[in-house]
Amino acid sequence: MKFVKALPALLCVVTLATVGCRIEDRGTAPRQQPGYYGQPQPGQPGYGQPGQPAPGYLQPGQPGYVQPGQPGYPATYPQPSQAPAASGGWTGGATSTARPQGVVKDLSPTTGPVGTGVVIMGDNFANDGSLTVTFISDDNTVASVARPIAVTQKRIDVIVPPGARTGRMVVTAWQQPVGEARFIVTGEDAFTRPVAPDRGLVGQLWPLQPGVQKLPDFATLGIPLTTVVVPALDIASREPPVTIASMAGPPLLENYAMRFSGTLNVASAGRYTFALAADDGARVAIDGKWVVTNDGVHAVTTMQGDTDLAAGPHRVVVEYFQGAKSPIALQLLWAPVGGALTLVGPELFSRL
Repeated sequence: MKFVKALPALLCVVTLATVGCRIEDRGTAPRQQPGYYGQPQPGQPGYGQPGQPAPGYLQPGQPGYVQPGQPGYPATYPQPSQAPAASGGWTGGATSTARPQGVVKDLSPTTGPVGTGVVIMGDNFANDGSLTVTFISDDNTVASVARPIAVTQKRIDVIVPPGARTGRMVVTAWQQPVGEARFIVTGEDAFTRPVAPDRGLVGQLWPLQPGVQKLPDFATLGIPLTTVVVPALDIASREPPVTIASMAGPPLLENYAMRFSGTLNVASAGRYTFALAADDGARVAIDGKWVVTNDGVHAVTTMQGDTDLAAGPHRVVVEYFQGAKSPIALQLLWAPVGGALTLVGPELFSRL
């Protein structure tokens, strides 16, 4: 996903009540505060009254005033910087010397229905009531605004609000965009269910070349096409075409791979049996150890494996692929050794 930098001279600003554009002429702002967007406040270094000489507030026509686009303007006012991210990256997010605005780096998921909990990762967020997240439809006719349900310095949790449509998801602090991305709003399906921000497994999707016969090397697949969150892996055998692949753009009903990851919270130590039912191939790892491998092109097949688990959190990864168009299935079950297999339920998974 390619994220968009905030424009330096004309900022489209999303407020809680409206979606509009505010023109900010940085040529009139004091030029003494590197990294600051806009005017300093009274009492802050560099604050001045209109008409006062620099340092201070310059009027058009005064010595030292620079129009946007003229020589010296870009050097005078810092531009938003690109923040690297593993998934392709948010961009934007200069910080203010007066008010912490935050720098947005990544989000998960990038696809989901209304009610989905989205986790936005970054740095320097302030829980001061200034943050909003707005979903603007591709045709710019609908804007649904959401307030974060939780904010820390490095994370914003938000729920996709009613009325949201596929389009731009804009994060704003103090009426200034700090990052935006495309978010795909879907209906509910096997791979797209509303999940709270701290729950579920994150699933990443990649297209594969036709004729695939086994699980790919996921380390070579690059940036995923999209990401989703599922409460648990409980997809009994079913026919396409409605899958996450068909939600993420042009229909992709075959030849794709998915990688699910999260934390499995184990209440009691012991030896456990894991079972993986899949169509086509799949495998599951606990704490980096492959416990069950059920690879290849086949109808629904169940394979089992045992492992010892201590009480507490364990990292779980499930890799899955779908070959030529056919029914799909993916279920993860477990039991204490000798016990009856049951679904690893959504109450046992957390994302991070």
